[in-house]
Amino acid sequence: MQRQNWATTAGIAIFALLAIGCAFYLLAIKTFSALVVAGALLVLAWGQLLALLAQWRRNATIAGRIMEHDRSYNFQAQQSAATTGRLEIIERRLAQSSTEVLQEMRSLRDSVQNMARSVTGDLTKSNESLLREGLAPQTKSPAPAQEHLNLMLEPVIELSTGTTLHYRALINMVNTQGAEVFHDDLMSKADAGGMRAALDAHLLKLALPVLRRLRNKHPNMRLLVPLGVATLQTESDVARLIAELEQASDSADGIVVDIAHGDLASLDARGINGLAKLGRLGVTMALSNVSAAGLDLASLRRLGVRFLGINAAEFDAGTGVSPAWTEFIQLARAMQFQMIGGGITSSAQATAATRLARLGYGSYFAPPRRVRREAGHTAGMHRTQAA
Repeated sequence: MQRQNWATTAGIAIFALLAIGCAFYLLAIKTFSALVVAGALLVLAWGQLLALLAQWRRNATIAGRIMEHDRSYNFQAQQSAATTGRLEIIERRLAQSSTEVLQEMRSLRDSVQNMARSVTGDLTKSNESLLREGLAPQTKSPAPAQEHLNLMLEPVIELSTGTTLHYRALINMVNTQGAEVFHDDLMSKADAGGMRAALDAHLLKLALPVLRRLRNKHPNMRLLVPLGVATLQTESDVARLIAELEQASDSADGIVVDIAHGDLASLDARGINGLAKLGRLGVTMALSNVSAAGLDLASLRRLGVRFLGINAAEFDAGTGVSPAWTEFIQLARAMQFQMIGGGITSSAQATAATRLARLGYGSYFAPPRRVRREAGHTAGMHRTQAA
């Protein structure tokens, strides 16, 4: 029996006990008294009325809860039907292809491959030219040997234990003067100069063999690889990514494609098709810089998104975690999303992140570390010798 029902039950029992007491009183005095009998009947009747009133209130409460559950179920069913309809439209679009489109894809892919080969040697001439030209496509003249791209790994920490569970794959560029252009600036300039798709493909190509080496020791480790909108908008660029993943099928399931929340909202039908193609390969996805409102979590699950990244500046305003974030996190966790606190730079942000997320990264834990150029090739040779 629930605690709140004890008072009602005790009150009704008192009336029944009073009626029984009246009966014993009559038996004890061995005389008939109409007033005592009438009083006992009134007490008993009043107790029954109270019992009926308590039962009516209980039934009304249960009926209200049932109606609330029905409304919630109908709403979820409508959302699920709408999501299923959108996915069916995407699948029908994916099924529509022609020989001319495939030929164009091959031609565009060859062009992107040529661009990617030039990235490692002659992407820019100097840091000054980057600022002036915004990463414009380069000529075929050989670049100085000092210019190169570095693969960087940033640890993704389990906040409760401080251990590294995963990494973020980034790419930096060192120019002829030895100045380093960091990942965010490099990708911003690549977006402006039309080179983002080539850099994304090159980053994935560098990351796959390194992931293979890491998973030899840590089978559950994953690499979060950022991806830009421009890469998803062109079928040839998506095909290049798929080709890289298929060539490294033994470790491709450890790649997590990381897309910014704002970029996802700006995708057109071609971009959604690109995401759907990656999802059909079983590629896991992460959404970074999310906001507490405006996300259809059910649709994200169907699309293959399993990680949600929250920028530390969003939830750490110096006044504690807001109720909006708390409610959002509870819903996301119930739907089995992994929460990541991103860009953590202070102990206060790290403390706030532990209330919202399981994972986190940022300069407070460790900066990105450069990966040796031969790391991936060494792993590949070890696997060949073992075979």
